[in-house]
Amino acid sequence: MVLLTGIFLIIAAHAYSQARPDLLKKGNEYFDKSDYDKAVSLYLQALTLTPDNAETHYMLGKTHFRKSEYGSAIYYYTKASELDPVNYESVHYDIGESYRLNGDFDTAVAYYKKALETDRNAQQTLHSCGEALYNSGKFEEAADCFRKILEIDPNDMAACRTLGRTLIETGKPQEAVEYLEKAVAHDPVNCNARLNLARALHTLKQYDEAAVHYEKAIEDDPNNYSLYLQAGQAFYDTGDFDSALEKFTGALEIDSDIPQIYNHIGLSYRGKSDSEQAVGYFQKALQADANNCYAYRNLAHEYYDRNDYDTAIEYFMKALEIEPHHAPTLCELGKALFENGEIPGARKCFKQAIDIAPDYVPAQKGIQGLLSKQSEPELTATVRFVDFYGESILYRGKRGVIEINVKNVGNGPARNIQASVTPLTPTDGITIESSPTLTKLMAGTNMTLKIPVVASKEVSDGEFRLKIDISEKWGFDLDKPLEITIKTGE
Repeated sequence: MVLLTGIFLIIAAHAYSQARPDLLKKGNEYFDKSDYDKAVSLYLQALTLTPDNAETHYMLGKTHFRKSEYGSAIYYYTKASELDPVNYESVHYDIGESYRLNGDFDTAVAYYKKALETDRNAQQTLHSCGEALYNSGKFEEAADCFRKILEIDPNDMAACRTLGRTLIETGKPQEAVEYLEKAVAHDPVNCNARLNLARALHTLKQYDEAAVHYEKAIEDDPNNYSLYLQAGQAFYDTGDFDSALEKFTGALEIDSDIPQIYNHIGLSYRGKSDSEQAVGYFQKALQADANNCYAYRNLAHEYYDRNDYDTAIEYFMKALEIEPHHAPTLCELGKALFENGEIPGARKCFKQAIDIAPDYVPAQKGIQGLLSKQSEPELTATVRFVDFYGESILYRGKRGVIEINVKNVGNGPARNIQASVTPLTPTDGITIESSPTLTKLMAGTNMTLKIPVVASKEVSDGEFRLKIDISEKWGFDLDKPLEITIKTGE
């Protein structure tokens, strides 16, 4: 009986040892047939028998990767590496690929670098690492990867293409042209290489050459609307507005829902001095996207050129509602306000543009155009209240005066200075009369504005607070409002 039991155990153990290899082998067969669901099922069965098998974990990772299930792929790849770090140290590349395709470029780069520690000249790893660095905006590091590939293999055209594309982003279009021309010469029908060559030439303002390559790229990929847009832009920059319109219209035929296309067509008509067509297409851009600030700006420019400043101001302000910190739009609004005679508003726009972009020359010129910088006033002020008898309490049925002492501490005259009063607390029974105007206040001098205040017989003991703004004709207003508290009594 003992002998039979021993034989049974030996047979069972042998069957058990064979079960896992058979399951793994069958799983691999289904993997090769791209039946990934069946492969996963068999691999998982194999793991129930030998849960610490690195190969099975690796194949599960590979299968989930093929299914674009990158989270699961990372899990099983990592497990394989932990179980057998010697035979599966190259899995770092696979983990990096999973992170890259899952959009986590920084983590992907970390794993690619681990893979490169064991094989510094692995071209595929360098390619993937360069792509991940490019996608995370680290263009200089990406370029180093692609250069390393070309040191290993000068005829790697994929590296030529990606290095050229990356050099455009690093602000080196001339160097980019060298690599992209080589890639295009090797493969003339490669649309991406030709497109990036056109981009580099466009950046170098070699518009005619850029247009030629855009045209050839379109021939290779005729349904790519972005190629039509970029070709149209190249023609637009050369001043060939008819050819630009042809390309932009071609983009519109492919996809009519993109506001950018309508804007480009409108700008081309604007270049041809066809204002009505331009306005029509800018309006169509807004129909496609009601929050398209560029369409509002373009409309504003059209109406500005027509000397219709009210409408131009309206559209500039709508553009600023969408993008309030855009210095060029603020400056353009300032110009329109100036032409419309709204000087304080113009000055405020120019000042705001300078606050956002201190070196923005058009805003600086706008300020200087309002009033010479050598004669710029600057206002300071103090405020107090005195009643009819020179006391500081406004008695029931009496009147008093808010005295605002305004001083010009700048180096030019201030003109038409006024005060506006805003109650901060209820002022029932209190009448505040209008402020007089100081017509001119020379630099280094001061004057007093007096605002009468009257209390009715119903006013009781208490107090009220007022805010006082000081404005000047050219917009050199008091930077910070004044505040005053006035006590009332019987």
